[in-house]
Amino acid sequence: MWWGEDMDGVTPKLQLFTSDNVAVADGTGEYTMESRTYPFLDTLVSQYTVHLDKETLDGAVEYGGSEGARLDYYKNDKLLRQEALSFRLCNLRGQARSRTARPCWQNCRVWAGTLVPLPKPTRL
Repeated sequence: MWWGEDMDGVTPKLQLFTSDNVAVADGTGEYTMESRTYPFLDTLVSQYTVHLDKETLDGAVEYGGSEGARLDYYKNDKLLRQEALSFRLCNLRGQARSRTARPCWQNCRVWAGTLVPLPKPTRL
């Protein structure tokens, strides 16, 4: 959301960066962005979707590594503000599956720091 900004006739832009100031998905077709004003709001709302794949992660996050994330807001190509994001970008693309490795959902429980048991998956 573009709180407190007059965005009439303005071209908004968002850009995802790593904590090392490397742009992520800054090429054509690597992200989508739609902006609109809802009838019940007077603030522009943008939906920014970044396609995280081999092409967008290469050079931004090393294989097996993780980086903090930041979102930059631009108004007519001028930087308005930077927002530190609460998640990290991890690059595990191409990782081979190991018979001794924990399933991904168990790793997610460890990363989240939760001890709450997750339900067992059911087959349809």
